[in-house]
Amino acid sequence: MTRKNVYYYVSGHGLGHATRSCVVMNALHALVPTVNFHIRSNAPRWIFAKNVHAPFEYSFVEVDVGVVQRTIFNIDKLRTLRNCEEAVDRAPKVLKQELAFAAKHPPALIISDIAPLAFDVGKMLGVPSVGIANFTWDWIYESYIDEMKPFKALAQMARASYAKADLLLRLPFAGESKSIRNQKSIPVIARKSTARREDVFESLGIPRTDRKVVLLAFGGMDGAGFMLDGIERNPQYLFVIPTDQAIPKLPNAVRVPEVVHVQFQDLVKSCDLVVSKPGYGIVSECIANRTPFLYTSRDDFPEYEVMVAQMKKSLPCAFIPRMYLVMGDWDIHLEGFIGTKQVWKDVRTDGDVVAAKALAKYLK
Repeated sequence: MTRKNVYYYVSGHGLGHATRSCVVMNALHALVPTVNFHIRSNAPRWIFAKNVHAPFEYSFVEVDVGVVQRTIFNIDKLRTLRNCEEAVDRAPKVLKQELAFAAKHPPALIISDIAPLAFDVGKMLGVPSVGIANFTWDWIYESYIDEMKPFKALAQMARASYAKADLLLRLPFAGESKSIRNQKSIPVIARKSTARREDVFESLGIPRTDRKVVLLAFGGMDGAGFMLDGIERNPQYLFVIPTDQAIPKLPNAVRVPEVVHVQFQDLVKSCDLVVSKPGYGIVSECIANRTPFLYTSRDDFPEYEVMVAQMKKSLPCAFIPRMYLVMGDWDIHLEGFIGTKQVWKDVRTDGDVVAAKALAKYLK
């Protein structure tokens, strides 16, 4: 059986790009069992090892910078600019490396979420390239130009790379990305849990409880430390915290380190409420697993306004001001939301299957 090499370039910004890429890889492999994925990414290998069931090889490649976060809520624009300028300087070397790799492992298709480099590689190899995303980096950088003029050149370079793509599979919660001419809208892509709440809690050592269980999901840059006051001041709830950060033992908190063999989507499904900042990954998994969402604000990221406006039409959600969240004044927001009747709308979450069918056409 001849394997078909598929290069999958995945942005290392946050984990949302990686988690939805894993779902697409699994769906495409189910449709085309001969695919062999070469994951080219600066996202950590463990996220793919934990979620991809198809054959793959992983290589750490500085595929993009994205944006640099100062905190879990703030963007460091100056550091982002400096890192992007360094990436531009090393881009010819990285491109040469990718072309040398392709000479040994010729790809049949290139997929990107949503690193511009991938489309340069595809154009030079004469291989079709497809993007999957709800935004492109040129759209993000354009929003910073008024404050820092050098972002204009970075946006233009990203736009020139994106223009080489054959297709963009455009996800919901999308920003205004016009750099890829041929676009097709697809449904939500998200990891769906099939686990039973009782089994998940038993594996974590959580006893049966009548308390509402709240998932505090501030991944990427670990934010466990600032949440301790709020946890202690709300003993009527049980809080689940996915973190590798060491925190004091609290009677109403359960820490879930990465080494525990419980999938994040299982935590989302098993809890009564998720508290986090809005990003595609967490919002899509709340939708797919039918878990309400209490969110706070994030600064300097254009996706935030788009995400908030659209997610209100897709799942039960409510806002907690960041000051209240950081100070630990959670009770009025938790009680006012978690006790209300939640109305769910019909939102398609089969974007992975739709994407796989579109991608499979390039592999015939």
